[in-house]
Amino acid sequence: MTGETFHFRLPDGRRISYAEYGAKSGRAVLFCHGAPGSRWQIRPGMAKDAEQQGICIIAPERPGYGLSDAHPGHSLLGWTRDAAALMDHLGFTRFGVLGYSMGGAYALACGNALPERVTGIELVSSIAPIMLQPEVTARMAPAVAGTIAAARDNPEALVQGLDPLRDDP
Repeated sequence: MTGETFHFRLPDGRRISYAEYGAKSGRAVLFCHGAPGSRWQIRPGMAKDAEQQGICIIAPERPGYGLSDAHPGHSLLGWTRDAAALMDHLGFTRFGVLGYSMGGAYALACGNALPERVTGIELVSSIAPIMLQPEVTARMAPAVAGTIAAARDNPEALVQGLDPLRDDP
């Protein structure tokens, strides 16, 4: 599998976009992308390694990212319902979860909300939610701190500003 984009309608009618990488019938791993991020954060080398290891990576885009519909007021636990519906649709009753960067919080939420389904959680370069901790963002590069501030203070403007990048792998 090479990362072809697919779409799925959630029970509430929203569309979630995702890509599949690796071994089609392999052990499933749900990939929770960073912020900003998308289904494209899986690189060719990762897909090749997954294929060789018999792993099927499912890389959905959370609400408002990439081609997935926005869901105003969505939450970490709301994401777990979306993820469970997608994995049900794909026929995976049990799966691992990989959280990259800010996706780590979403990966941990899946483990908390879906303990009977999640076989393990891996976090890569994961960070804690820092949106409300100015003492942390004050030490960041201005571009990163500015993105975090925009996400906190004016998420609509941030989405509009990032929109031209959404289809750029």
